[in-house]
Amino acid sequence: MGGERPGAAMPVLADRAGAAVVASTFRPPPQTPPRKGEGLPRLMLLGEAVVVGALLLSVCGPGTALALEPYEVVGDAIPRPLGGFTGDPAHGEQLVRDRERGNCLICHQGADPREPFQGTIGPPLAGVGARLDAGQIRLKLVDASRLNPETVMPPYFRTEGLRDVSPQYRGKPALSAQEIEDVVAYLASLKTP
Repeated sequence: MGGERPGAAMPVLADRAGAAVVASTFRPPPQTPPRKGEGLPRLMLLGEAVVVGALLLSVCGPGTALALEPYEVVGDAIPRPLGGFTGDPAHGEQLVRDRERGNCLICHQGADPREPFQGTIGPPLAGVGARLDAGQIRLKLVDASRLNPETVMPPYFRTEGLRDVSPQYRGKPALSAQEIEDVVAYLASLKTP
């Protein structure tokens, strides 16, 4: 480990709100500090001893599930923001367009027709803020199967009762509570069809 040039791959540990500590590859940190609800900053292990990581793994275990923020469903909506977070519509738009994180455009037509390869399985996202209120959008993102058990829309904030989940993602929601609120803020702003 010693003597490596700056920016070279180094093991890191990421602890997401008490979840299992996962080894990954170092990527340069973002220019902005982590936002509330997106987990703790990564701990770079520069020495050869990985005692801290071994200790955390022995305490948490490799398959430890995240504790999801509680929410209340009222009718067809979750009226209050998850975890009390305030959504950032700009970050929500990034998540909607992100083909790995949100991947919304695989099923939905987005608000920007210039975006390539958009889906037609789900309803169009343009105008969704005029059709649904924030609480209704929130429930559809959290777990649309609570409204329609036959839906093909994946639950972005459920960890139980899922099939074919890769081991590294088991017990973890697809999006954090903060990220759900970011997407809600963005989609709720889309008032024009």
